[in-house]
Amino acid sequence: MAKLQDPVSSPVETEVTQVIIEPSHLAGLSPGALGGTSKARTIDITDLVVAIDVNESIDLRILTAEMLITDGVGILANLPLVGQEKITFRIHKGAIDSKHKQWTKDLTFFVRAIQNVERQNDFTLSYQLKLVEEAYFLNSLNLISQSYTGTIKDIMSEIHDEFLIGETNGEAKITSDEETAGTFKIIIPNWTPYAALKWLTRRARTEANEPFYLYNTLFDGMQLKSNRAMFDSTPVNDRTLYTQKEHVPESAEDVRRGAVLDTKHTVDMAFYFEALETTPISSHILNGVYGSKYKTLDTFNKVVDQKIWNYQEEFEDLPKLSKFKVASDNKKYAGKTISEYNGREFLFAYSDNAHNADSHMTYNEDVLNNVPYKNSTDQHLGNYSYKLGVPGDKEIQVGKTINLHLTKNEMIQIDSPEKAKDHRKSGKHVITMIKHRFHLPKMQYTQMIEINRDTMEKDHQNEN
Repeated sequence: MAKLQDPVSSPVETEVTQVIIEPSHLAGLSPGALGGTSKARTIDITDLVVAIDVNESIDLRILTAEMLITDGVGILANLPLVGQEKITFRIHKGAIDSKHKQWTKDLTFFVRAIQNVERQNDFTLSYQLKLVEEAYFLNSLNLISQSYTGTIKDIMSEIHDEFLIGETNGEAKITSDEETAGTFKIIIPNWTPYAALKWLTRRARTEANEPFYLYNTLFDGMQLKSNRAMFDSTPVNDRTLYTQKEHVPESAEDVRRGAVLDTKHTVDMAFYFEALETTPISSHILNGVYGSKYKTLDTFNKVVDQKIWNYQEEFEDLPKLSKFKVASDNKKYAGKTISEYNGREFLFAYSDNAHNADSHMTYNEDVLNNVPYKNSTDQHLGNYSYKLGVPGDKEIQVGKTINLHLTKNEMIQIDSPEKAKDHRKSGKHVITMIKHRFHLPKMQYTQMIEINRDTMEKDHQNEN
C-alpha cells in the first residue's frame, strides 16, 4: 500500500448546497397541520454536513451513501432523527460564481441508520447517517410471489417498474442496449425485488453465451450490460491513470511552460494507490474456474446433460480485456495443465415438463450456456485488483473501463520512462466499485475507485 500525496482538489470546484432534511413524522404534513403549529416541514442542515459519500458497485443494484454530521444545534435529539427521514441535496460542478455549471445533480436519499455517534465537546456531537434510495424501503416492503414469462431483460424491467418505483424515482429504469437470449417461464418464490433481480442476473446471457451484469450508477442509473460490451468499450475519455507524477508524459515544450502541467498531473495522477489482489490462481483451481464439469438433470425425462469446462480451450472465444492468460499453459501437474483437471462438479436440476411448452425454458434449463462462462468471467476479473484515489470525474463510473499505467520496482534512468513501465500488467481495466466523496468545506469532489483486470498484455515468455 502506498499513499502518494494528500488528496488534491478537483481542477474545478464542486459545491454541495441545499442539504434539506424532512422529518419522517412530518412527511406529507403542511405547516399548521399539527394543532395549528407553524412548525416547518423541512430543515436546512447544509452547514452541519462535513462530507457525503455515495457508493456504487458492479455487484449491487442499489446506491448507498453516508453523510458525516457535526451537530452543535441538537438536531439528533430535537428533530428527532430516528430513521426514514428524507434528505435531498444538490451538487454543482463548476466555478462557484458561474451561471453555467459543468453539471448539476439533484439527489434524494432516506436515512437507514444513525451510527458512530461521538461527543466532540459539551455542546457538539458528530455522527454518521447511513443513507439509501427510496427503492431500498420499497424492496423491504414488497415480496414477489408470481410467475413471469419472457426474456430475462423484460422480466427484470417488469419487476423493477412494478415494485421499485416510488415518489422520488419516477424516472428510474433499467437501461440496456443489448438483448438477453432465450425466453423463460419462471416463478419467483416470495422473494424481495432485489433478490429476484440478482437471481435473474445469474441466467442473463447474450446469444454468444456472454453473461450480463446488473448494477446501479450515480450519474446514469441502473445498467444491464454484457461483459463483452463492457470489456470492448473505449476507456473513459481514453484516459490513463498514473501512480506517480514522474511518469505522466511531458514534452520538452510542456516542461518549459511550467505551471500548465499542474492540471494534467492533477487529473491523471492517483493520490492514493493500493494493490488489492494479484493472481489468486489457487482459489480459482479450487472453485473449478479452470476445469470442471457442469451437469443438468432433467427430472422428468431422467436425462443428464454435461459440459466439461476447459478454460484453456475456451480462452480465445471468451470476452477479455487483453490477449494473454495469467496462468501459464506450460505449468503441468502429472503431465496435465490445470485446465485439464475437471474433478469439480456442479449439478443443476429442472423438469422439462414443468410448463408444457417448448417455446420457453425453466430457470435451470439454460445452465450449460451460462453458468460456466459467468463463473469464469466473475472470478478471473479478480486476477488483478487495485484501489486508487482520483479527483472526481462524473465520467468515471462502474461498468466503464480506464487505462492504468503501472511501473516496475527497479531503478531506471529518468530519460527512459518506457523501461520503467510494467507492460505486462498495464492497460485497460474495468471499474468495479466507486466511493464518490463530496467534501463540503473544501468544495472538493474525489473518488476512491476499484479497478480489475483478467488478463495480461504480454505473455510470460515475452520480456516485460
